[in-house]
Amino acid sequence: MPTRLQIMSQAMQLAVRFLVKEGKPAHPTEVWLQVARMYHAANKDHLTIDDEWAAATSGKTSAEQTLRWTSSELVRVGWLAKTPEGWLATGVGEWSLREYADPVPWRKEAGRRYAAYLRDREQFDLVEAELAAVPAGYWVRARDLAESVDLTTERVVHHLVGNRPDGWFRALDAGGRLPNDAHPMERERTAWLELLESDGIDIGTGRADPLRRLAGEDLRAVVGEAKEEEEEGLASADSRRAWLVRPPARRDAVRGEWFLEGVCALSVDRLPQLPAGAGRTLVAEIVDETYPKRRSDQRMRLVDDIHAFLSQMSMGDLVLTNFGSDFYAGVVIGSPYYFRNPDHPVGAVLELQRTVHWSNPSDPFDFVDDLSGPLAAAIAVPDQSVIELTDFLPELDDRLDGRDPAHVSVTVFDHATATDTASAVVTSARSSARLGADLLDVGEKALADLAAELHCDPDWLKVCLRLLRLKPQLIFQGPPGTGKTYIARKLAFRLAGEKRQNIAFVQFHPAYSYDDFVQGYRPRGEAGGDGTIRFELVAGPLIRLARVAEERPDEPFFVIIDEINRGNLAKIFGELYFLLEYRDEHADLLYRQEDSRPFSLPKNLFVLGTMNTADRSISRLDAAIRRRFSFVTLDPKEEPTRSLLRKWLGKEGLSDLPARVLDELNRRLATKDEFRMPPVGPAYLMKKELYVDGIESGLDLVWKTQIEPLLEEYFGDEIDVPGEFGLAALRPQTAVPAQPSST
Repeated sequence: MPTRLQIMSQAMQLAVRFLVKEGKPAHPTEVWLQVARMYHAANKDHLTIDDEWAAATSGKTSAEQTLRWTSSELVRVGWLAKTPEGWLATGVGEWSLREYADPVPWRKEAGRRYAAYLRDREQFDLVEAELAAVPAGYWVRARDLAESVDLTTERVVHHLVGNRPDGWFRALDAGGRLPNDAHPMERERTAWLELLESDGIDIGTGRADPLRRLAGEDLRAVVGEAKEEEEEGLASADSRRAWLVRPPARRDAVRGEWFLEGVCALSVDRLPQLPAGAGRTLVAEIVDETYPKRRSDQRMRLVDDIHAFLSQMSMGDLVLTNFGSDFYAGVVIGSPYYFRNPDHPVGAVLELQRTVHWSNPSDPFDFVDDLSGPLAAAIAVPDQSVIELTDFLPELDDRLDGRDPAHVSVTVFDHATATDTASAVVTSARSSARLGADLLDVGEKALADLAAELHCDPDWLKVCLRLLRLKPQLIFQGPPGTGKTYIARKLAFRLAGEKRQNIAFVQFHPAYSYDDFVQGYRPRGEAGGDGTIRFELVAGPLIRLARVAEERPDEPFFVIIDEINRGNLAKIFGELYFLLEYRDEHADLLYRQEDSRPFSLPKNLFVLGTMNTADRSISRLDAAIRRRFSFVTLDPKEEPTRSLLRKWLGKEGLSDLPARVLDELNRRLATKDEFRMPPVGPAYLMKKELYVDGIESGLDLVWKTQIEPLLEEYFGDEIDVPGEFGLAALRPQTAVPAQPSST
């Protein structure tokens, strides 16, 4: 049985052999299909590469994903190039097949050269910087580049033909010819000469004009001037930015493609190609011409995404992306280019891509634990694919252990790590299929984990899920301090697959309106010459999330409405009263949409509300809204709220004294004939930092500043609240030790 090394060595070599024979770029999928065919044909036992790879790796890995991952090593050593059209064999790659005919020694030599590249990566970066500073129409000797960074000419030339940085073709031999170390094949030679000619370097005589060569001293002078200009720019302002680039929703592009290829990407859906640096006006004109029937807000968001990715993002910028609640950071190291996927119709431009050095592919940030609230809110916009996060650059730098992201090195996986990612992709696909059948099916284990996190019984959560399946609107109601908002947010976060962008959070209040929640007209732009201001119809959080949900029917989306009964619901919801009950129907909205289509609420959009039942200043919900929502009451006298505080204290390793005090308070309140308000909830006492100075100190603080003021609001001036319900009055019944005197 062959080993993993033998199998992958043969697969990698077959890929290069196929590309050499093909003589033109090929998409990675086509390369893999040819590798699998040739491997099977050469196998004496007629086994497929997948069969042998599964046996050698205990069935946990994917040969195709491993090949894609290790192909980046071949690029770094110059044996392979990756172009917008696909993978391309280099002359150096063809030379390697002649020099190391046996697959295993060939693979080991590639590995040795790749390790040397990682060791000397800073020198190669300097070579690329020097070439980028060479003006159009001039060329340099590859030997001068190599000597400037203390590398061999062969290594520099191999690096340039594989990685192809800006101006790579300007590196020639001492006589102005294509360097012999490049071992150029005929078609490669032709393409190289065409690049030189288009750059203004005449090589018709067989060699470049020696008067157009930048000698070593001239080269250093040009590089020095470019560096001074860069430093001057940096001195005036830090130009580095940070961005979120959201991956496609229907597949795990991040771990399945972006990490393996070292890229981030933006779908541009057959738009005409635009040059890097294109202005926003030009981008807007192209988008408007291509999609005249799309809504103006959709076109505006697409323009923002493309302009940011194409013209505002720069090399050295930090880029953030996510898969679920896992967030990954990297550094942009390449200019934008278009990538055509041959699996789609001919000529369809599917993606804009930039090369990225991903810094933490095996150690992601967690949305809840690692990102601050403001940063989490900034990235939660559901319908924007590229979001600038420069204001949070210091925080993101800190998350990268204080290292300058511009110098973060590439994390090198072993093949098992890379291909285990492929297994995660398969798992993700299966998960999506399950969600398609039942959007609220989270599985028994996930349900048990959520129940443990919320300190409630799994059966209680099952009731909530059943209510949501029967009616996709649910309100958690109860007095203050019962965890209504906390439960709603946690439940939505888990059910949405920990995708924060699938959740919109709003809070109703008396000034909140239909224009805020659904859609309304807002001033846009500056006043014209006649002093008039232009107004545009702007979608509110409900419409924006509904549109995204409509595009992704296999994912659940949630609108959380906090304090739902504080708003004027009839004015806020308008015609949505009808749509909440009849999800299969359509209705014309108050303001006519650009596309003139009636609006409907997608079935995968769920509404979670919270309602305070203790505030007497808030009106009760009318029968129309009650009929459209299910209600779950959180009562301190009933489960899961009744034992919530004790469970939390036990989990945190704290004394149960706060629970005993609260139980005694609510017992006394229940015995007062004139008391008609609900019991006090446990959330006031569920803050770990409250007890940093001891249980008694924490109790005294929260009692005097929150619970006694709440009771005074309930009773008014009718009773002496501190006298009847203060800690001193409750201590005899709860065995709470008296506070030591401060005198």
